[in-house]
Amino acid sequence: MSNESDSVDNPPPNFYLSVFARPEIKDVCYNSQKLVLDGYTYIGCRFENCSLEVASLNFDLIRCVFDASTEIKYSAAVADISQLFDRYYPWANQHFPAFFVPLQNYDKSMTVWFVGKEF
Repeated sequence: MSNESDSVDNPPPNFYLSVFARPEIKDVCYNSQKLVLDGYTYIGCRFENCSLEVASLNFDLIRCVFDASTEIKYSAAVADISQLFDRYYPWANQHFPAFFVPLQNYDKSMTVWFVGKEF
């Protein structure tokens, strides 16, 4: 039996949340793999000697473990967000790679950009 609240005009309350739900990957141990994190929720996973790529903020890592040999590669969009955040922390210029730090211009203005991107 159909419920009026489940019609196209009146979707159920959790409908919109389900549209943005990410598939969950639980308790997997990845070894020497190349993975794109975007679009997934990783729960209790382990990453050993992996190459992880991050191109957006559309992922979750919950109780995951990363060994020292796992590398993470960030896209320009992710670096831009980090640069904008880091502008509040002067110590970022001394402690973070340039990729994650906003460019301080001579006139005290700031540039947030991906190194190598043409304007």
